Amino acid sequence: MTTFSHTAIGYFIARGFATTGILPDANSTYLLGMLFANAPDIDGIMVTRRLYTHRENFYALSHYPISWLILCLLAFGVSFYLPEIFTEYVIMAAIALFSHFLLDSFDIFDGIAWLGPFIKTKFSFVTLSSSHPLTNTEWSTIYRKHYLFYAECVICILAFATAFVT
Repeated sequence: MTTFSHTAIGYFIARGFATTGILPDANSTYLLGMLFANAPDIDGIMVTRRLYTHRENFYALSHYPISWLILCLLAFGVSFYLPEIFTEYVIMAAIALFSHFLLDSFDIFDGIAWLGPFIKTKFSFVTLSSSHPLTNTEWSTIYRKHYLFYAECVICILAFATAFVT
């Protein structure tokens, strides 16, 4: 999935926490939800020329769920010594982070190494594409023909539409 769907799901997670009263209904809550939903792709910021270079870096620590699990557990441990609301933010962040991996498990090109770095076998819930894109243009051409592209469009439209509903 793309940054748009990760952002939309992060928004939905933050909205769930805000509308139930667990976290304040503030812009900062939504921003944090969306940022944490995109956090595993932080290394993609450094790669602007080719998507394939980002794919080569998929063995970076930011792409292993265990790396984020360790950070979330540490943050959760620290949260016992901080105000109570910090714990709720840590829980929201963890859910947003792992939603990223869940969405990327629907990747048509690679999937996720859920057990990495120990076992680097990647898992995907969908049939992988037989061709692997080398550029962003090639990636978007292949992806726009897949049904997941349309599912992602629906998710993003729903997020945009619900942003204006009180």
